[in-house]
Amino acid sequence: MGRHGRPLPAPGALDAARHPDPLWDGRRPRHNNLHGATIFPHQIGLGAANDRDLNRRIGEVLAVEVVATARAGRSAPCIAVLRNERWGRTFESPGEHPALASAMATMVTGIQTEQLGSTPTSILCTLKHYVGDGGTTGGKDRGDTELSEEDFRAIHIAPYVEALAAGAGSVMASYNSWNGLKCHGHKYLLTDLLRDELGFDGLLVSDWAGIDEIDGEQGFSAHDVSTAVNAGIDMLMVPEHHVEMLTILRELMANGAISVERLDEAVSRILAKKFELGLFEDPFARASTSTASAVPSTARSRARRPRSRSSC
Repeated sequence: MGRHGRPLPAPGALDAARHPDPLWDGRRPRHNNLHGATIFPHQIGLGAANDRDLNRRIGEVLAVEVVATARAGRSAPCIAVLRNERWGRTFESPGEHPALASAMATMVTGIQTEQLGSTPTSILCTLKHYVGDGGTTGGKDRGDTELSEEDFRAIHIAPYVEALAAGAGSVMASYNSWNGLKCHGHKYLLTDLLRDELGFDGLLVSDWAGIDEIDGEQGFSAHDVSTAVNAGIDMLMVPEHHVEMLTILRELMANGAISVERLDEAVSRILAKKFELGLFEDPFARASTSTASAVPSTARSRARRPRSRSSC
């Protein structure tokens, strides 16, 4: 369904002249982009509070403040399960137990509401980082999570089950490997498990230059691009040399390494989220919905309210 419950258009039904494809602003809306924005605790602090309702309300405030920057998405929540405190991104995880990460599922509802695009402050959330980033051997960032599938599912996949059930519209692949294979090129994890088994039908995006590390060499190659796309990634986050990446992508399609059907599938998922968010109807709607001056008083009061009963 699209914005305000409207059905999504059939493939090819949008007139390119009347509905030009709105640009998706992929720059991450950070709090330093908005004067007076509310600074909430890191995920590790929210995990210590272990308050599902608080997580939901924080999600609602985040959405309002992101809308104030005229953007339609947020790279949150992070539902990594921390298993080694030597990991340099420990603060991004709610904690070492899967239940703490699962409790972040209510933030999905806070950010997106019950139905994506149903209100002016409903934006796209992105679960990250899929999957196992907090469980690498030795706590090495972008390292290898060496676990049996049974343990991997019980610890690192478990939080995604509840977050996906809450309707998360986007998932970001992780830099790490699972038993030697990079997640960005792991078809079993990205397609067979995430989509076919867990039922995720949303947008799967790479992390910042995440495809570059698939073959172990610096920068991206034709192998990196084809492996990532065929594994199931729909949107490639390429911060540099994107023109070269597009050239490689066209060559891969021309020689059959990436099929037209797979590209159509990826593009359809991207367009579907844009439609659900109402960007085709009015790509600038959010620019007038909220202003920076309107954010602090409401957001800060909501942030302070649970402090006495949720603090540790």
